[in-house]
Amino acid sequence: MFLGLIAGLGLLNLEQLIILAGEMMAVNNIGMFTLYRLERLRRQEYLNLNQIAAERTRYYDLLVRILPASIAERMRGGEQHIADCFDEASVLFIDIAGFTSLSAKLQPEEVLSLLERAFAEFDTLVEKHGLEKIKTIGDAYLVAAGLPEPRADHTEAIADFALDLQRAAPQITVPGGDNLAVRIGFHSGPLIAGVIGESRFLYYMWGDTVNVASRMESLGETGKIQVSDDARERLKELFVLAPRGVVSVKGRGEMQTWWLTGRK
Repeated sequence: MFLGLIAGLGLLNLEQLIILAGEMMAVNNIGMFTLYRLERLRRQEYLNLNQIAAERTRYYDLLVRILPASIAERMRGGEQHIADCFDEASVLFIDIAGFTSLSAKLQPEEVLSLLERAFAEFDTLVEKHGLEKIKTIGDAYLVAAGLPEPRADHTEAIADFALDLQRAAPQITVPGGDNLAVRIGFHSGPLIAGVIGESRFLYYMWGDTVNVASRMESLGETGKIQVSDDARERLKELFVLAPRGVVSVKGRGEMQTWWLTGRK
């Protein structure tokens, strides 16, 4: 219509009209191409945002699998260096008695199967008592109460867990027909806990409390629960504890320890 009006007014000759029409079509095509490119960019941006959101979800899910949920949430919120001091917490070590000699007699898949069954049972009890599984070290299993979220009953909670574990472990059979035997030991006191690692994160604990808890286990006896005098003071009103006597603890010297045998 516009070209016809121009032609009717005699402003342009036929050749000029054809050139003008071609230029207008070219401009229109460029405009359509630009709109098409913009739409593609919008779609790509939408896909990229969805992909980023999915990656963030997978990253958080992975963090929750290897770290306490509250710690994973703090890391997702941007905290890069997490280190907390706890005035009170309880640390417990479990060790499978005679595991080294036992594993030497077994096939690799039998060793793995035994550890999977044992640790699955331990995990169930950790969940039941609301504790925090820290990590496994070979055939040893490390648990804490009172972190990363403080709780007033941390020693009581770890003691109940230890008694349940003492009853549950012998129900697990090992190749050859014997029952699983464990040593258990724990201690209560102050410690530091935080996240270490750049690509492989680990939530761990440091301090004298961790060291003493480890000694309570390693210096204990198969099938028994050895606790420190500090732990005993926190438990004596609700639990039954028998004196074990004085033991020599590396880094601490002579210490009075106790056998935890049950609830009152």
